[in-house]
Amino acid sequence: MRKHLLWIAVMTVILSPVFSWSVAGAATMYVTDTFEITMRATPGVGKKIVAMLPSNTRVRTEKQQNGWALVTTAGGKKGWVLERYLTSDTPSAFLVTGLTDGNEKLKQALENTTAELDRLKAEQGDVAGNLTRTAGELATLKTAYDALQQEAAGYLDLKRRHQTVTAKLGAASETIEALRKENEVLRSKERYRWFFSGGGMVLCTLLIGFLFGRIKRRQTSRLSL
Repeated sequence: MRKHLLWIAVMTVILSPVFSWSVAGAATMYVTDTFEITMRATPGVGKKIVAMLPSNTRVRTEKQQNGWALVTTAGGKKGWVLERYLTSDTPSAFLVTGLTDGNEKLKQALENTTAELDRLKAEQGDVAGNLTRTAGELATLKTAYDALQQEAAGYLDLKRRHQTVTAKLGAASETIEALRKENEVLRSKERYRWFFSGGGMVLCTLLIGFLFGRIKRRQTSRLSL
């Protein structure tokens, strides 16, 4: 029984460092902003130094053991550092840098916004000028349209008058043509009338001459007897 308990005690002493390691999830830590710390090859104050980590160095923790932490730097260096010199709080220098960068970005954004605003104001002025010109052109076109509409109304009225006059002229031409034909007929009748009346007068004259001649001859013959 004593041997069994002694065996358990010896194994506990041997395995205690192993069980004292706490394998935690990887986390981002920072070297505190007070001084420079040493990174050692293995846990322990007298162990080999592999690097010096200045304040605000960002490291990635892998595991902890008896107050020491195994970390990896952004440059790929790996070693053990005292856990008390690490902090999860973002260093003030990083905050200042972040705020400075943010301020620069905001300043640049403000400048860009101001430039865009000036551009939009210039475009607005151009649009206003174009709108004014367009309104003037629209007014001119409306005036021209009104004048054209009036001219078109006058043209349509003139066209109607022309059509009326043309119709009347056609009717008058037809009347004149009818009168001309009627006049031709009358002239023909008049010529015939004068022809017959002239011929009658000639015949009458000849007849009267013949009668007078005959009477005269009779008188002459009587006187000779």
